[in-house]
Amino acid sequence: MTAEPGARDPLRMVRLATLPDPFSARVLAARLGAEGLVWELRGGDGPYPVGPVHLFVPERELADAQDVLAATEELAPDSEPWSPG
Repeated sequence: MTAEPGARDPLRMVRLATLPDPFSARVLAARLGAEGLVWELRGGDGPYPVGPVHLFVPERELADAQDVLAATEELAPDSEPWSPG
């Protein structure tokens, strides 16, 4: 069985974003998951998980994932360090 020319592969993953570090990538991935979207992270792994991480989503869900990405605001850092009490 062969796919028709021009037909989209429903399992094809496309890059949504490249994040600067694994933590940022996992935060955005959790947001996508909370919206019911499938995701995959590539990069930033190994014994020292640093560096950019690519976040992929299924091609058929790209528009929805882009909407989530646009609605997700970057949190501003606290102006003062937290201290107990």
